[in-house]
Amino acid sequence: AAEPASVVRWRWWPAIAVLACVIVAASAWMGVRALRHAVAVAPRHMSRLAIEPFTNATGKSDLDWVRNGLPGLMGSLLGEAGGLDVVDSKQVVRASQFKPTQGRSREQQLRFATGAEVLVSGRLTKLTDKLYELILHVQSVQGDAAEIRVDGEQPGVLAANAVLRIRRQLGLAGRSATSGKLPGDPFLAEAFARGFDLQARGKVADSISYFKLCVAEAPDFLPCRYYLGIGQLGAGDGKAGTQTLEALLPRAKSQDASRLTARALLMLADNARLTSSTTSALAYLRRALPFAQRSGDMETVAQIQLMTAITAHSAHDMKLSAQAMAAAEALLQRNPDMRHA
Repeated sequence: AAEPASVVRWRWWPAIAVLACVIVAASAWMGVRALRHAVAVAPRHMSRLAIEPFTNATGKSDLDWVRNGLPGLMGSLLGEAGGLDVVDSKQVVRASQFKPTQGRSREQQLRFATGAEVLVSGRLTKLTDKLYELILHVQSVQGDAAEIRVDGEQPGVLAANAVLRIRRQLGLAGRSATSGKLPGDPFLAEAFARGFDLQARGKVADSISYFKLCVAEAPDFLPCRYYLGIGQLGAGDGKAGTQTLEALLPRAKSQDASRLTARALLMLADNARLTSSTTSALAYLRRALPFAQRSGDMETVAQIQLMTAITAHSAHDMKLSAQAMAAAEALLQRNPDMRHA
């Protein structure tokens, strides 16, 4: 079974050292300079933002899903709106679990682990029996900080409403925060957040019913389909997961959602690779690369190149493997913070 997207991130590093030694001869005769320009990539030009797990300060354990769920919902909405390089919230969850090292503060460690320039932290409190307040702190790498407060009866709606406030704080208010694709119904917002929280805690099979509901009621909000596909693959249903992610692709094209298209194709490639279909995996990776480049998502570009290097090596295509490895290394040299993501 394929693993969730959060697991896909950078799990290949132990294999990279071995692979680099194997392909070094091929790299030598092809010329490193030519290899590094084999695939053109767009420079990173968007601020990188990470949303930390929130604190549930309501005293209600039945709201513990807000810890990972609200950052997941907000990250998806911010990613859909564009103009920001949003770190996968599952990656942030993992990064936040490690103790700071080398004298770093918790904030410095999180920035080091995610490459984030902007950090968002949050705390949900209870004002009355049915009224909640979401308090957000938005802090840039330069130290500039802002506090955002939103209140209401539904935590999921508070998170969705806070997205526009965050974009305004970052000077992006001129663009729509949701492009009309927000599952604005309180029930759907909560369903998405609960499903994301389950996936962040490794309970991918349990998340499926929530994302199925979201897909049925908000078919144009593409993250619903994306996380449904991840849940299905993670639960071992490769056929259903592949069908879900394949069905996402034409919708993503119609919405010009290059970033999500690239990530869906990367997941499809990973599933094909794990089921020993290297030909299909390489085909998915070839399709994914231009979408990742077009979106400016350099982290996904690097993942695609690394997976291409490993998959091509398995397929005994040493030339392609060497090209992909050199392109990934050149990209990582230009964006060294991604080595720690």
